[in-house]
Amino acid sequence: MYAIGEDVVLLAIKRNGRAVASVGVHFALGGAELAQLAEAGRIEIDDSGHIIVLDRNDVGDLPGDAPVNATLRALGREEVPPTAREWVSGRPVTLAVTYLEYLAASGVLRVEDRKVLGISRGRRWIVVDTARVAEAKSRLDVIATSTGEVTAEQAAFAGSICVAGLTWRLYKGAAERARIEEIGTWDESDRPLDLSGPSTQDAALSTDNSPISAPQTAVWSAIRSTLDATHHAMDQYGHPGHDGGSHHSGGGSHHGGGGFHHGGGGFHHSGGGFDGGGGGGHH
Repeated sequence: MYAIGEDVVLLAIKRNGRAVASVGVHFALGGAELAQLAEAGRIEIDDSGHIIVLDRNDVGDLPGDAPVNATLRALGREEVPPTAREWVSGRPVTLAVTYLEYLAASGVLRVEDRKVLGISRGRRWIVVDTARVAEAKSRLDVIATSTGEVTAEQAAFAGSICVAGLTWRLYKGAAERARIEEIGTWDESDRPLDLSGPSTQDAALSTDNSPISAPQTAVWSAIRSTLDATHHAMDQYGHPGHDGGSHHSGGGSHHGGGGFHHGGGGFHHSGGGFDGGGGGGHH
């Protein structure tokens, strides 16, 4: 599975270098990490929704300082396995900043700090590796224009984009938006689940009755649990928006160890470089 969290963050960067920040982006990253770790065989989510660490080794093709590996280590330190819902809703407010800084350190982004009279006026995240962003958008385009089966990672990616509130920012066409929303909000009760193919990478959602292998079932179970967790977090702490992310009405939201404050247009964080609502902007 590709790094869905990184793709979500890259697609949330606007042309002006400001990163869309919303309750939705925050929760989408938490869910995307669990999906990636499940597909990599590092965790599973049991029938009661608890996250069980199976393998504490870093995800093989990612450097040790990748955010998802830091998340795996954090899960490994938990004395009592948290549920997916608890984990997603309790991720630190700095999670998006962590991803942005990691991408900058990796050379994908360049950081520009704007100062006026020596006072910081915000941070810009300039895309240096435009091919990396184009690849992320291309992967999403395949999902948005699909008509048949989708893989587990495609379902997780679409779900993350939905929760992040980026669908309307990235697509003008109603058909593409509807397809992303259909896959991203998929539930097994909506239509039958079929997993087929030699590996989890090829496992697909369809409507026939081919055999289901145990590894594929485990991955799909984790994907369902993470989608449930992210949508549950949005129901509890935010409301989906159609322009620039998910908008939380009123004075904000507080949860988990330290929580976050969201109101008046975006996260308030000393790192800067975030925008809340506002106009669209397509990659």
